[in-house]
Amino acid sequence: MTTTARETIVLSGLHEDDVVRVLVEQHELIRQSFGQVRAVSGAARAVAFADLAHLLCVHEALEEEFLRPVTAEIGELDIARARLSEELRAESALARCKGLDAESDEFELALGQLQAAVLDHAGMEEAEELPALLAAVDEARRRDLGRAVRFGAAEGL
Repeated sequence: MTTTARETIVLSGLHEDDVVRVLVEQHELIRQSFGQVRAVSGAARAVAFADLAHLLCVHEALEEEFLRPVTAEIGELDIARARLSEELRAESALARCKGLDAESDEFELALGQLQAAVLDHAGMEEAEELPALLAAVDEARRRDLGRAVRFGAAEGL
C-alpha cells in the first residue's frame, strides 16, 4: 500500500520547511477557502472568491516553478505531465467562474466543478508526486524548495 504525502507528514513529522509539508498545508488552506466561499453571500462571497482565485493562481504558479521541474528531473515525466494537464483543466474551470455572478446558480455549478478539479489535482499530487519527491530528493533540497515556495506565497508571486 502506498503512503500519501499527507500521511507521511503525520507519520514522520516532516520539517516545517519541507516542500512536501508546505504544499500539503497549502492544499488544506485551499480546501478551507472553498468552504469560506460557500459559507458567505453577496459582496462577501465575491471577495472570498477573489481571494480563493488569487490563492489558486499563486499556488499553481509556485508548483510550476519549483515542483514540476524537480519531478521531471527525478525521472517522473509522466507524473509531471499529468499534473500539468490537471492544472489546465482547473485553470479553465477557474476562468469560467470568474466570468459569472457569484450569486448565480451558474456560478454555484461552476464553483463545484472548479472545486472537484482542484481537489482531484491536489489529491493526485499528494498520492503520486509528493511521495516521489520524498523518495528521491534529499531533505536539505526539499527544505530549500519549501522555503522558496513559502516566500513566493507570502509575496503573492
